[in-house]
Amino acid sequence: ASTEVRRIAYNLMPIALSRLGLQAAIEDMLVKIQQKEKINTRSQFTGITDRFEESKEVMIYRIVQELVNNVIKHAEAKNLFVQINRHDSDILITVEDDGIGFDMKEFENFQGVGLKSVASRVKFLGGSMDVLSNEKGSSFNIHVSV
Repeated sequence: ASTEVRRIAYNLMPIALSRLGLQAAIEDMLVKIQQKEKINTRSQFTGITDRFEESKEVMIYRIVQELVNNVIKHAEAKNLFVQINRHDSDILITVEDDGIGFDMKEFENFQGVGLKSVASRVKFLGGSMDVLSNEKGSSFNIHVSV
């Protein structure tokens, strides 16, 4: 029971996020994924020098986490790239993979909990999301303001 409680607590607020910030938490997540899954991960961060408001950091972390989990579960990708760029109060989050992609017409009508969660978090942050996908992979580009 105590192991399960620790796991749930970690998932609610990852220690790396609370102690070290968004960049370190995402890098930590990607290192663990690369060790556990058969997928190469890369990341790039630009302009992430200060901490954001904690609730916004958690929202951004959860957006990236959900998109990364979808790549692992569905994309059959060999490579995953996460990029976060900050310019003033604007944040651009990009999650790309070289997987099998999906039909964009189906995506528009998709009712999955994971992507609904991403969309609601983006909306909460007052942002927008663009999605591109084909047989060579998918790209999620999210713009939010902090």
